[in-house]
Order: sequence, then structure tokens, then C-alpha cells
Amino acid sequence: MARVVLIRPPSQMGDLVRIVSAQHPVNLLYLCATLREHGFEPHLIDYEVDAYSDEDVCRRIDEIAPLCVGVSCFTPQILAGHRIAEALRKAFPSLPLLIGGPHATALPRATLEEFPSFDAAVAGEGEETLVEVCSRLRDGRDLCGVAGTAHRAGGRVVEEAERPRIAAYGDLPLPARDLLEMAKYPGAAKSGAAAGVYRTTQVFTARGCPFPCTFCAISLVTTRTVRFRGADSVRRELGECVSRYGIEHVNVHDDTFTVSAKRVADVSRSLGESGVTWDCDTRVDTVTEEMLRDMAAHGCVRVAFGVESGSERMLKAMKKNVTRAQIRDAFGWARKYGITTSAYFIVGGHPDETPEDVDQTRSLMHEIQPDFANVAIGTPYPGTELYAQLAERNLLLDRRWERFMLYDRLPAWRTERFSPEDLVRMQRDLIREYFYRPAYVWRRLRKMRSWRELPYWTRSAWIGLRYVLKGREGYVASH
Repeated sequence: MARVVLIRPPSQMGDLVRIVSAQHPVNLLYLCATLREHGFEPHLIDYEVDAYSDEDVCRRIDEIAPLCVGVSCFTPQILAGHRIAEALRKAFPSLPLLIGGPHATALPRATLEEFPSFDAAVAGEGEETLVEVCSRLRDGRDLCGVAGTAHRAGGRVVEEAERPRIAAYGDLPLPARDLLEMAKYPGAAKSGAAAGVYRTTQVFTARGCPFPCTFCAISLVTTRTVRFRGADSVRRELGECVSRYGIEHVNVHDDTFTVSAKRVADVSRSLGESGVTWDCDTRVDTVTEEMLRDMAAHGCVRVAFGVESGSERMLKAMKKNVTRAQIRDAFGWARKYGITTSAYFIVGGHPDETPEDVDQTRSLMHEIQPDFANVAIGTPYPGTELYAQLAERNLLLDRRWERFMLYDRLPAWRTERFSPEDLVRMQRDLIREYFYRPAYVWRRLRKMRSWRELPYWTRSAWIGLRYVLKGREGYVASH
């Protein structure tokens, strides 16, 4: 049986990854399960939980002797992914090396042109494409005509037609969690939930997001057409997670969980019946008080809302298209039913943002009082409207992809009003002003579900404090 290795490169978040913990690489586990269903033997190497070295990856590939190796990368990981490919290319000159993930999806041809150690790129949802690529390689055939790929042929890069996204998403096999060493994943994997306390996994009940936010790259891979899994498929996965892996908590990983009210009711019931607690990410304009009450009754303990900005001018410019009133309502309803709230905010999410807009974000943050506030720098990932806006205005300073980070890097771009240093300063100021107040600390301690969470929150507070107090000169020099 031909073996296929899939690799997740090391995280680029530094100490900050300890606040959220490493997520299970569920997208790769779907690929592994699909490969297995089609007669391949999948292997997973996860350098978000294993220490990386060139020697280690070459040793492991030599032991497995695979047909090919695939590396999955977000934009800031692409250099780390290419380092892996370079090491393998030197050690195994004829081994086919594939690149997939959001960066290769946005820039399939450019990725192969920039990173010569990769032989082919898999764009979009990879299950069907990867099976076809591996079948061709096993049979000694080239990749000409394989939809959803870019590949090298005759000394040039050929970009094939786009592959339609998987319509029958619910028919995919369940993620191959048996490939994980569960002890290496200490749980939580979401900001605002205590890592290392509850045995946790991530479950997708749908793919796709119908909303056009200018800063978001999700639709590049999954499109804006939402495809739902059947309730039986979701229940089967939940049952396996609980009975086989002892899962206690589930991150519902849908891009916008509450996009369908009937769907929310059905899935909430299934989650409740499985005996787990759970959380989800969603929008303030797709929830109602009754929906949140029902979610809480079926075990939902946390909801993260994409707030983004306190400025309605910016919310419109970013095509978020929600209002401050909707934001206040959603947080009030969640709080009423005992649901922990997280709020995602962005600074620099549009090139025309002003100091006054940021002040409105600060004001709203303190008004709605989320239990956890995640403040990111608006990052222009390739393929997003934000990337096009900044490129058109010559605001992209360079394309060093390792600097395309929400946190912990000096941005490789600026906006009309803010330099890269300004963006970092505003992010840190918002974090410091919100979290490091006696009132917030006392409220956080009172809302802990268990005193077992105390080490997590203490560690998170210390890591966050080091981040916000990091000197500008040291920050720039080290990154």
C-alpha cells in the first residue's frame, strides 16, 4: 500500500501559542481519512506539537518511505514549509513534494515560482484533488489535467482549471483522529477557554461562509456557499470523539455556526445529547436571544463573536455590515444565559481607519465587557480584498510572508494613517488597557468553571503582559 505523509509546519506564534494551545489539524485529518478510504496509507507529522529539525523530518521520511509528501501552510508558515521542502529535496531528490493550504490556494502558480523545492500545489479543498494526485503518482503518470493543481511541466509552471468544491461534504469519512498522539494536544485551542484542562477537539458541521468581509481569506478555500453535514454524520463523529477519545469539550469550528437557525437547533441538541460542553464562533447579526438560550441549555459555554470594530463607518467599509446595537444585544443575551463571551477586534482592518475609529473600538470594548477580547492587526492575506486594497495604494511595504501575522510580528504593510509600529502600539495598548485592570482580573477569577483553570489563566496573563510590554526596538530587531 502506497504511503503518503502530510506535514503541518511549526507555529509562528512564539509564546502566544501557549495561550490558545495547538488545535487538532482536522483539515489534514480529513485528507488522511480520504486517502485511507482510497487505498493509501496516510501518515501525519505535526510540528506544532513536535520539535522541528531538518534531521528529524528527514529521519522520519526515510523510515516511512512515502510515495509523496504534502505540506500544508497558512501564509506566515510558508517559509517554514519551504524549509521542510528544501531539507527533503536535498535528502530525497526524486521524492514528489506538494504544497497545500490557504497560501497555495490564493497563489498556486506564484507559490511554485517562489519556492522551487515544491513540485506541485493543491488549491482549494484538497480531498478529491489529493487522491487524484496520489493516484497519478502511484501509477507513474504526470499531473497534466488534474483540476485544482499547479505543477511543473517542461521547465514551466502549469496552472490547471479550478476544481469545484465538494458538494456532498457530509459524505466524507470522519477525520482520522487515530493518527494523533492525543497527549500532545493539551486541549482548549481557543482564546478564552482554558487550555490543558478539558480534553478537547474541533468538529466541523459545515463548510463555507456567505459573508463578504474584506479581511477574511476563509472563502478562498471553502467558498461563500455553505454546505452542511447531515445530523447523523455529526452525531456519529461526536459519539466517536466521546467514546473512543474521551473528549470532554468540542470547539465547533464552522466559520459562522449560527447561519441557519434550524441547523443550530439540531446540532445543539446533538451536542447536548453527547454529554460534552462546547463553544462556537459566529456573528452578532445571526443570533437571537432564543437561540442563545437554547444553545446554553444544550451545553454551550462560550461564544466568540467577530466584532472587528466599534466604528460603524469601519464596519461598513470592511463589509462586516453589523451595527453597534446588534453587538450590544448579542453580548447582553449571551451574558444573560451564562455563556462566556469572546470578542474578536481588528486594528488596521481597513486602509482608511483613523485614530477616531480606534477610539470607538476602545469605547465599545469597555462597553460590552467581553470575558475575553482578542485584538489582532488586520492582516492582508493574499486573495483577500484587504490585500488588493493595500496593494493598489502601494501600502504593502514588502512580501516577507513570515510578517503576515495577526500578532507578534512587525507588519509588512501600513495604512494611510498608521505605520507598522503604530499598528503594533495600538494593538498592545488595547490589550493592556482592557485586560490588566483589577475589575477584569476579579471578574475572570469569579467566572472560572474550575480552580483547575487557574494555572492556565495565570500563565496567559504573564505571557500577555510580556507581549504588551515588549519594547518597540527589541520587537523590531527580533522580527
